[in-house]
Amino acid sequence: MVRGGSFAVEAINMSDAPDDPAARRLDLAAKRDALFAQQAERAAQQRHAEEAAEFHRYHGAALEAAGVRHALHWNTEAARGPLTTYPIGFASIRWDFVPHAVRQQGESPARLKELLEEALRALDVAPTTTVIVDWCVSRRPRVALSAADACAHAIALMACASDTWVYAQGATWVVEIHHDGWVTYADRPGLPEHAGDGWRDERTGR
Repeated sequence: MVRGGSFAVEAINMSDAPDDPAARRLDLAAKRDALFAQQAERAAQQRHAEEAAEFHRYHGAALEAAGVRHALHWNTEAARGPLTTYPIGFASIRWDFVPHAVRQQGESPARLKELLEEALRALDVAPTTTVIVDWCVSRRPRVALSAADACAHAIALMACASDTWVYAQGATWVVEIHHDGWVTYADRPGLPEHAGDGWRDERTGR
C-alpha cells in the first residue's frame, strides 16, 4: 500500500516537471495567451487615450475654458439613466412606440437649442439638475453637467455627433435631438415590452 502511494505521488511530480513535453506545451500556451491579453489591454488603453485626447481637444477643453463643472462617463454600462427603458431603433428612439411623446422641428442649431430649453422646462427639469448628454457613440463619453450648462452649450454639444440624447439618472424622461432636425421628448417610456435595443428592422418593427 505504501509503495502504491509513493508511486502515485511520484507520477504526479513527473507530470509537473518542467522537462515534461505536455507540461511545456501547456506552459507555453498559457504564456502566449497572457501575452496576447496584455497586448490587447495595451491596445485598448491606447485607443481610449486617443479618444479621450480627441474629445478634450475638440469639446472638453471648451467646457473647461468656460468653467463648466462636468464629469465624463466612458464606461458603456454606467450612467445610462432611463434610456434603456425606451424602444431603441437605428440612431433613434422608436417614438411610434411612445404615443405620448412631444415632437417639434427646428430649422437651425439655434432653434434646436431653444427647443431643448423648452423641452426641459416642459419636463419640469430644474436648471441645477444634473443631466447626462449622450451621443450613444462608443468613442464618445457621456457628459454629466447641469441642465443650465447643457442648454448654454447645447450647440457645441450637439456638434459632437449626429444625434444627441439628454436624460438624468433616476428619472424617466428623455429628450432626443435627431440629426434630421427634430427634438422629441417624453416624461416616461412606453410599454415595458417595447424597452431595449431591439428595434432595428423598420420593415417588421422587430
